Amino acid sequence: MKSIITTCLVVALFASFVLCTHPKVDVKLLKDFSFQPKNDLIILMKETTDLNKIQDTDGKFLNEIPDMDRRARLIVTKLMRTAYFSQQHVIEILKRRNVQYESLWINNVISVKQATIELAEEIAKRAEVEKVASNNEVIVDVPVDIQEASNIVTDEPQWNLKWINVDKVWAAGHTGKGVVLSVSDTGVRHTHEALRENYRGRNSDGTYDHNYNWFDPSGSREPIDRDGHGTHTMATAAGRTQGIGIAPDAKWVACRGLASGTTSILKCIQWLLAPTDLAGKNPNPDLRPHVSSHSYWCSNCRVEDAVDALVKAGVMFIKSAGNNGPRCSSITEPGTYENAIAVAALDKQSDKAAYFSSRGPVKSGSKVLLKPNVAAPGTNVYSAVGSGDNKYSTMSGTSMAAPHLNGVVGLLWSAVPRLARKIPETLEIIYKTAKHQTSTECDSKGQSPNYTFGYGTIDVYAAYNLAKQMGY
Repeated sequence: MKSIITTCLVVALFASFVLCTHPKVDVKLLKDFSFQPKNDLIILMKETTDLNKIQDTDGKFLNEIPDMDRRARLIVTKLMRTAYFSQQHVIEILKRRNVQYESLWINNVISVKQATIELAEEIAKRAEVEKVASNNEVIVDVPVDIQEASNIVTDEPQWNLKWINVDKVWAAGHTGKGVVLSVSDTGVRHTHEALRENYRGRNSDGTYDHNYNWFDPSGSREPIDRDGHGTHTMATAAGRTQGIGIAPDAKWVACRGLASGTTSILKCIQWLLAPTDLAGKNPNPDLRPHVSSHSYWCSNCRVEDAVDALVKAGVMFIKSAGNNGPRCSSITEPGTYENAIAVAALDKQSDKAAYFSSRGPVKSGSKVLLKPNVAAPGTNVYSAVGSGDNKYSTMSGTSMAAPHLNGVVGLLWSAVPRLARKIPETLEIIYKTAKHQTSTECDSKGQSPNYTFGYGTIDVYAAYNLAKQMGY
C-alpha cells in the first residue's frame, strides 16, 4: 500500500486531482494520464534472455561459435521465443480490448497505442508484467551550430578525415568495400549525390528496392529526411563526394529512429539486428549492418537489453556523447550504457575537447563507467544535408563526431576482414592507438583515459597498422 500512496502523491504534483493506480504503472505514465485520457505506453515483461546462456544444438555457447551470422540467428530465435511465450496472456487482453499493439522481441516489450488508465492497471496486475511505462520522448542531439556551405569541388579528403588519418588508409588501398554501415537518426536522403551510389537498396539499373535496406517505424516506404541531420551523419561515415565520407565504398542502410518516442528506437534496434521488408515482416539477421551510430537522447528509455543483443550479434553500437558540456556527468542515454560507445567532440583541427561535448563519468548501479570512450572531430564538419541532392553544410556537435567512429570501424573491418564483427578486439586496438590526451576535468586527475576524451582522438591508420601487426 505504501508504494501506491507514494505514486498518488507524486501525480498530485502535476494535476488538480489525485490519481492512484497499481504501483507497476510508471509515475511518468500517470502524469500523462492526468492530462489526457488515452496515451501510448510500453509494457515491459519480467522474463528476460540471458545472452550468455544461449546455446546451439551442439551445446556451444555464443562465444564459442566463430560464425557471427550463426550467432545472430541464435540470438534472434531465442529472443523471439522468449517474447512469444511470455506475452501471450497480455496480448489476449489487448485483443479483447481492441487496442492497437505491437510485440517487440528485441527486449520483450509490447508497444500499445492510445490505452486508457484502466487498461494500464489491468495489465499491471499481471504477474508476468514488470512495468507499464510511458513511451518516453526521444530527442535528436541538435547540432550547436549549422552553416549552409557552398559546394566544394574536390576529391581531396576534408580536414576532419585527415585529422584521424583516413587518407593514409585510403592510400594503402582500403576504402570500405565489403562492409555495411548504418545510422538510426532523422532519416537519410538516399538520392543525394554523396549517398545514392552506395545505398544498398539501389539496383544496378538505378531503380530501388528498399526492403531490408530502409525502415521507418512511422510508415514511410522510401528513405526520407525532413531534418537533414541523418543525411549529414550518414555521409560523414560513407559519403562518396567532395571528400566527406570516411568509408566511401561501404554500403549503407538506415532506420528512421526519431519518429515516435522510445518505441521507434526499439523498433530500429530490432530492425538493425534483423532487417525486414517494408511491412516489418520476414526478419533476416544475415542482412544486419556491421556498425550503427545514433545521435539522439532519451531519459529512462529502457533500451539497454536491446543494445546488448545488437552488440552480441557483432553490430557495434556508437552513440554521440551529448551536447551538454562542459558539465560533468552529462553523457546522454543510451550513451551511458556499458556496450554503447560514446564519442566526444573535438574543436576544429584540434585535439582539444569542444566546449559543448558532454563529459563523464557515468554511474551505473555500483559501477562508475569510463565515458566518453573516445573522441573525434565534431566542430565545423562539412557533409551532405537532406534539403537537396547536391546540398551540403557544416555542423558542430557530438552528432558529427559519432559517425567518424562509424566510418573508422567500417574502414578498419574492410581493411582487416579477420577483425570484422569482433567488437572487444576492435575496441582494444582503437583504444591502444588513440592519442591519449590527458585531462583534469571532472575528476580525471591528469590521466588517460579520462572523462573528457575517454582514450583520446581516434587514429584509423595507427589502428590498421596495429591490427596487421597483431596478425589479423
